[in-house]
Parts: sequence; structure tokens; C-alpha cells
Amino acid sequence: MALTVPLPPSPTSPPSAPSTDAPPPESASEGESKAEQLRREHEELFHELRAVIPGAEVLFAFLLTVAFSQRMDTLTSTQRGVYYGTLLSAGAALVLLLAPSAFHRLRFRKHDKEAMMITATVEAIVALWLISLSIAGAVFLITDILFSTTWAALASGGIFLLAVTCWWIIPLSRRAAQDTPRDDMPTRYSSGR
Repeated sequence: MALTVPLPPSPTSPPSAPSTDAPPPESASEGESKAEQLRREHEELFHELRAVIPGAEVLFAFLLTVAFSQRMDTLTSTQRGVYYGTLLSAGAALVLLLAPSAFHRLRFRKHDKEAMMITATVEAIVALWLISLSIAGAVFLITDILFSTTWAALASGGIFLLAVTCWWIIPLSRRAAQDTPRDDMPTRYSSGR
């Protein structure tokens, strides 16, 4: 078996590929113009909304059918209150999730995409809070009918805690970790957008 030793690059050889150990670029928008960045962020937002809206629609439709079921007459005042709060949360979430499309249509070709992105981001975040409340409310209502109020409180609290952990605590803790500069990381990579 022959032993090969890599030769140093000659002055005329092409530069070697960058090391794969280097930290990732600061953001995906590096090298993009403002218009390209807005276009990319717009597409990402609408892909995310397309994933969330059907779930909110199904939840809202389920809640509407409950109102017209025979079981509605047997609900306690607590169950009716939870039902109505859940219905309002789901309805408001659906309005907020559909709002960016309305904004985009009404402001089409008015070069207002940055304002739409800022508004739509806030609307999507508030809608996710409302959806988490709606899911917890639906779980409370069904569990209370099937078992007891104690089990309903535990189940809905667990679902809400799961949503808060997955949708806010994990991403925000990751963001906080990336925003903390580290000594072993070059300065340009420590801002972590």
C-alpha cells in the first residue's frame, strides 16, 4: 500500500473549497436584494399559512356542527361558556390567518409588501395563540362530557402546555441562544437572525 502525502497548493492552482466546519451564513438573505428578500419571505409566509389554515378551518367547522347537535341542550353552563370561548377563538384565528391574503389582494402592485409582511407576522402569531386556546378548549369540552371536569382541566392544560412548548418556548429559547454571542464564534455569525 502506497502512502500519499497531499502537496501544498501551487500558486496557480484554484483555491480549495471552504471548510465544512465553518458556521452557517448569518441568514438566508445574505447576498439578496431587499426586493428578493421580501419576495422569499412572502413565499415562506404563505406556505406556512397554507399549512395552518386547513387545521383552523376544520376546528371551526367542528365547533359549528356542535352547536346544531342534539347534545348541545345537555351542556352545563361551564361547558357552554368553554364552547363559546373556543368558538370565538377559532373564528378570530381564522380571520387573522386569512387577513394577509386580503391585505395582499387589496394592496396588489402598490409596493407595500414590507408592511404586509410585518402585519401578517403579527397576525399569524396572534392566530397561533388563539388556535392553541381553541384546541385546549375543544379538548376540555370533549373530555368534560366523556369523563369529568378534573380530567378535562388536566387534558386541556396538557394540550395547551404542549402547544406553548412547541410553538413558543422551543423557538424562542433557540433564538435567545443564537442571540447570545459566543467567544469561539466569529462576530459576523453571532447575531443569529
